[in-house]
Amino acid sequence: MSEQNKFEHVKIEKIKEGNYAVLSIIRPDKLNALQNQTLREIAEALETVEVDQNVRCVVLRGTKDFTKKPAFSAGADLSSRDSADLNQRNFRHRSRAMHRRHKYYDLIEEFPKPLIAAVDGFALGGGLELVLVC
Repeated sequence: MSEQNKFEHVKIEKIKEGNYAVLSIIRPDKLNALQNQTLREIAEALETVEVDQNVRCVVLRGTKDFTKKPAFSAGADLSSRDSADLNQRNFRHRSRAMHRRHKYYDLIEEFPKPLIAAVDGFALGGGLELVLVC
C-alpha cells in the first residue's frame, strides 16, 4: 500500500524538488473537522516523514470543498462517535476525552523537523490548537 493510500483522513505528498512534504487533511465535506482518527493519522504520517532524510520540512494544510467556505479545520467533529465524550456533562468523561485528544497534539508538537501550518480559511477550536503546535 502506498503512503498516499495508507490513511483515510490525511494524504502525504513528498515534493522531491523542494525536499519537503505536504500533509493534507482530506475531510473537506466536514470542513476538515478533527476526529481522534484524524489526529492519530496526522501523528502517524509525521512519523513516516520523520525517518525520510530527503524530507527537511512538512507543510500541513486542509483541503477545500469548493462548494463551501475554505477551512484549515473547523475543530472537533462533534458529530462523530469518538467526540461524544466531549459533550458529556460528567467532568471525568470530558477530562478523559480531552486527554486522549491532547496526546496526539503533544506528538505533533514534538515533531523534530519544521512543521508549517498553511492556514486558508477557518481554524477553529481544535483546528487552532493544531496550528499552534506547528
